[in-house]
Amino acid sequence: MLRRISNGGAPNGEYKNITSSAALTARETQIAQMIVGGMSNKDIARRLSIELATAKTHVHNILGKLNLQRRGQTANWMRSQGDRYSEL
Repeated sequence: MLRRISNGGAPNGEYKNITSSAALTARETQIAQMIVGGMSNKDIARRLSIELATAKTHVHNILGKLNLQRRGQTANWMRSQGDRYSEL
C-alpha cells in the first residue's frame, strides 16, 4: 500500500497499459507539463491566455486518454515517459 501511495496511487505497471493510441496532442502535452510543474487549471488558463473552462477540458481529455483519475497521476505518468514528452 505504501508503494502505491508513493506512486501517486498508481499500482505497479499501470502506466504500461496505456497504448500508443493514447498519444497526447502538442497542446495536451504542454498542459500536462504544466501539471507536472504544479500549476492549477486557473494558472494554466492564465499562462496560455485561454478560458478556465478550456483548460479544464484539456485536463479532462488528458485524464481520459491516459485512463487516469487524478492530476497527480498525470504528473507521475509524464515523469515515467522520460524524454518522450520533453519540452516542445
